Amino acid sequence: MFSDRLDMDTLFFYFWLKKLNSIDCEVIGKLIISNQTWLRISLEYNNLDNEAVDFLAEGVKHNNTLIQLFVGNNKDITNCQNLCEALGTNTSLELLSFRGCSISDLGAHNIAEMLKKNKGLVQLDLSQNSIGNEGLNRLGKALDKTYCFESIIVWGQDKKNKKDKGLKALKKAAKDFNKTSTRKILVNKSVIAT
Repeated sequence: MFSDRLDMDTLFFYFWLKKLNSIDCEVIGKLIISNQTWLRISLEYNNLDNEAVDFLAEGVKHNNTLIQLFVGNNKDITNCQNLCEALGTNTSLELLSFRGCSISDLGAHNIAEMLKKNKGLVQLDLSQNSIGNEGLNRLGKALDKTYCFESIIVWGQDKKNKKDKGLKALKKAAKDFNKTSTRKILVNKSVIAT
């Protein structure tokens, strides 16, 4: 059984390239609830989909020790709605990476709504996704109302977004916030606002 292979006393849980499926993620979600020692979980490169992430969401919702979650490079993750809803109330998670998934405008909308509620997240990696103009605009507007956030990485989106109002909203959020603190927004591997 999958759970028999886990070291429950470790602080870091890395399962890269293990071909995990939804059933595995259901077990991991339950373990996240019961295990209050894991600080970092990385499930990158596993072909996870939205259903698998939904199972993880239930665990994250009830966990108060996890500070880093990496679910990047899973191309079938597009909207992450349940995980974003769970993170709306989670205060321990500080870093979330969806790098190299297929996050769409709908996914960006869900993330933007989460950013308005979450008070603990300080770093978000959305690089190499499929976020369009509308999604970037929503993220920018959400960041404008988020004061504890340090950095968001959005490089590798559609080239047509380069001069769009979505990126302008991200720049404005960073510049407005910079009056009292430091915030970084990275687009196409360069910092567009600090």
